[in-house]
Amino acid sequence: MSIIELTQFSLAPWGASNGILEANFKLQPSEVIAITSEIPDDGHLLLRALATLVSPVKGTYHFQGRLLEFNDYRKLLPVKRKIGYVGADAALISNRTVLENLLLMRYYFENTLAIRLNQTVEALCRKCGLANKLGLRPANLNPLDLQLVIYIREVANQPLVLLLDRPEDIIILSKSHKGLVSHFEELISSGLPVVMLSYDTDFIARFATKMVQIEAGRISENPF
Repeated sequence: MSIIELTQFSLAPWGASNGILEANFKLQPSEVIAITSEIPDDGHLLLRALATLVSPVKGTYHFQGRLLEFNDYRKLLPVKRKIGYVGADAALISNRTVLENLLLMRYYFENTLAIRLNQTVEALCRKCGLANKLGLRPANLNPLDLQLVIYIREVANQPLVLLLDRPEDIIILSKSHKGLVSHFEELISSGLPVVMLSYDTDFIARFATKMVQIEAGRISENPF
């Protein structure tokens, strides 16, 4: 069974995007799909739609075989929690510290404030140079650090799918890129399905199992 399946899925134009026209798209277990697009906003729009942040004007979205209903955001919440999304428009809660942002989901589900970061998240924070910034608010972080915190937050929530907007800008540009590349490899080896919007051919060749191209709002699968 597909993790995500879009059928005749259309999206209205957004930003400089043409919109998406009657797309058919499948993400299978353990797949790593690289999206490239002649217009970056087209790729970003599709990634946001996969994260259920954009409602279609036509077509269907199935997640693990379940048809999603976009007419009531409350019905989407259980699915949103299973999808990790790392993009320039993903945000942290501004009046919370980095540490609180990383623990917020656990505060909610474990119903206690007496928790600490687990060893994996602590190690990622050290690798990314964030260990001494956990007490800062998002406004005190530089743009790369913000994206690193969002990446760590999303993978810490153990999503069933991870969506990444230009991951090369986070993983390769980070001072600790070797550690992050190793961690990303481990995620993929664990079988986590990934969809990434990327324009780095080396990064795509290293990690992707399938490529999808968007041209003039149309989606096609491209062989390597």
